[in-house]
Amino acid sequence: MALANPKKGDIVSFQFVQNGIIGDQKNQVKVASVMDYVTARALDPEINVKHQALYPHFAGEVGNVNDPSVYDYIGIINTNGLLEVIGIPWILASTFRTVAARKATVVIDNYREEFKAPMETFFASLGANTTINVFDT
Repeated sequence: MALANPKKGDIVSFQFVQNGIIGDQKNQVKVASVMDYVTARALDPEINVKHQALYPHFAGEVGNVNDPSVYDYIGIINTNGLLEVIGIPWILASTFRTVAARKATVVIDNYREEFKAPMETFFASLGANTTINVFDT
C-alpha cells in the first residue's frame, strides 16, 4: 500500500513499520517539510543508521532496493516542538492519517461580554476561525 502524499502543514498520525526501533507512533504531528535524502541527511546524521535498522521491515515496499537516497523524507514537528526527520517508507502506510480538521471547545467560567473582542483578536492572530457561543447556566 502506497503512502498518501504528505504536504507541508498537514497534521498527521501514523505508526512505524516496526515499533521500538525509532519509536512506536506519532499522533497529530505537523509536517514541516517534504525533502530529499541530501537534505534529510544534513538535518539528521543518523539517517543511514535508522534506514538500516528499519529496512528489513519495508524492503518489499521499495522493491528490495537497500538505498536510503532513493526515497523521500518528511520533517515533522514532534510533541516536544523539535524537528524530526522520518523516511516515508518507514511509515506503515495503512496507519497514515491526515487530520482533515480539528475543533476545540474552550469553556470560560464567569465569561463577560468584554472578553469577546480580545478573544477574537487573539484567535485570529493564530490563524484560527472561531465561533463564540455564549450560554447562561
